[in-house]
Amino acid sequence: MSFSKQIKKQLTKCYKKRQPVLLYGKDDYDRNKLLEEVHARNVGVDIPLIEWEYQGDGKSTKRIDSMRAELRSLHKDILGDIKRDRLYKEYKEEFSTYMLDWNDTPRTYKYDDWSHKSGQVVSDDLSKFEYKRIDSIGKIEGNLLNIKTCRNHNDIVYIRRQYKKSGTKELLKYKGTLFINNLRCKKEDTVDENGYVDLAVKIELLKKEVPNSQRGWLVFYTRDSSTLPPYFLEQFSEILLSDKAGASAEKKKNKNKKNNFDDVRLKISINDVNNLRNAIINIQISIDNVGFMELRLEDRIRPVLYVLADATKNGKGVDSNLVANNALRKAYAQVDEAKYKIVNAFKAHIGKKRAGLIIKVEHRIGKRLLIPKKNITITKAKNTS
Repeated sequence: MSFSKQIKKQLTKCYKKRQPVLLYGKDDYDRNKLLEEVHARNVGVDIPLIEWEYQGDGKSTKRIDSMRAELRSLHKDILGDIKRDRLYKEYKEEFSTYMLDWNDTPRTYKYDDWSHKSGQVVSDDLSKFEYKRIDSIGKIEGNLLNIKTCRNHNDIVYIRRQYKKSGTKELLKYKGTLFINNLRCKKEDTVDENGYVDLAVKIELLKKEVPNSQRGWLVFYTRDSSTLPPYFLEQFSEILLSDKAGASAEKKKNKNKKNNFDDVRLKISINDVNNLRNAIINIQISIDNVGFMELRLEDRIRPVLYVLADATKNGKGVDSNLVANNALRKAYAQVDEAKYKIVNAFKAHIGKKRAGLIIKVEHRIGKRLLIPKKNITITKAKNTS
């Protein structure tokens, strides 16, 4: 089987499960055409794909097409504004249903290039509502709007009416195939990374709340996926678009990286080791030698992570750094809850699967942190032991 056929097979499998896909690497096969072909085969439409589709009856379609033709004829009419208002009122019911379906049905395919957008803008825009309107010359267009901040928009009445009736309150829940091309994440840019982490949370929630059969298919492309946060990557099936020799080497490298925590570094400072529950504990994390950032963990849970990290750093090493449950309870009574909270904090940085392995549990005995000793730095106040 040729490499292009393998890619199509992978994409088709993901489409049927509505599994989000991240395409990456050098594109040897024209990604947009690949996706169009997979989409067309699965929904039963011809290529080239139609720009939009109305799900209603043919009679309504003809009426709206007639309305658009009339709008075009009014372009230079001195009474155009008055006549346009009359048209909108006359076609109110058909117009409303028609615009809700415009370019947003299970059979439609939507493409956009977002190479100029930061991680946070990508996340924000996918959370926006696409307001659809017919302009003064009968052209249909869609605009992404934050429904909470568009109060002064000229069409606010129509926007609210369309939003209320729409089954797609945000672009992320697009009903067809949504392909966003050329995502970029700046290396060592925590603001950019946090935007993609924010989006990962939304995608994870979408997959939990909306059944596969009711979801559209989300596909992204980035040339270099290595700069994207692990938690973001975890939401996707990653598909490499190049069959060059380097592909296998890259897969092997990524697999080895996931089998250990050599890429994770911790910096911890504590002002009083003799009073753990009331101590001020600062914890910072770095992945792949990127600048340190705060690990978001509740104050009451931090003593537990400190105890685990201290055992690794100042004990006999990563293979014998077991901390007894009784010792952990002195830091926080509910040890299992603390373990869950710590894993959840790491998830945003190294992904759910790896985070779930970062603390090894010895049943009814204790727990150990699996970050290498050399990657942990602990600073204690001078007046504490």
